[in-house]
Amino acid sequence: MEVDAKNYENVSVNGELSHEDCVIETETSDLVIIPSRSDTLPIVSIDALGAGVPIMCTKQTGTSQYLENDKSGFIIEQSTPEGIAKALQHALELSDKWHNIGLEGQKIFKKYFSLDVFEKNLSTVVENLLAQKRS
Repeated sequence: MEVDAKNYENVSVNGELSHEDCVIETETSDLVIIPSRSDTLPIVSIDALGAGVPIMCTKQTGTSQYLENDKSGFIIEQSTPEGIAKALQHALELSDKWHNIGLEGQKIFKKYFSLDVFEKNLSTVVENLLAQKRS
């Protein structure tokens, strides 16, 4: 895949990256494609949503459950090379909407994955555990 990508000026395929480097690459991307078949909630999907970068992920990932196809991201229906190619072709046809799709994805990040939401949810869990212990 890396060899094939070298034929295209605007396509990059990265190997293993540190989280910091991954965040930098994500923030400077036009679209992040996550072809995972079994990752419940890929961190790169959360990073991309937070950065307002549109994502494309398979329907097998947990992230897809938060997305509305073509509105807040792109969902790959079939996690095969052909399915990914079909979804990518479709996304390219909507490239003029990527900015708005990224913004909608960012709203999902703020609603479900932001630090404020995490702290609130954690606080609620701790309070409930303490209340159970007292009773």
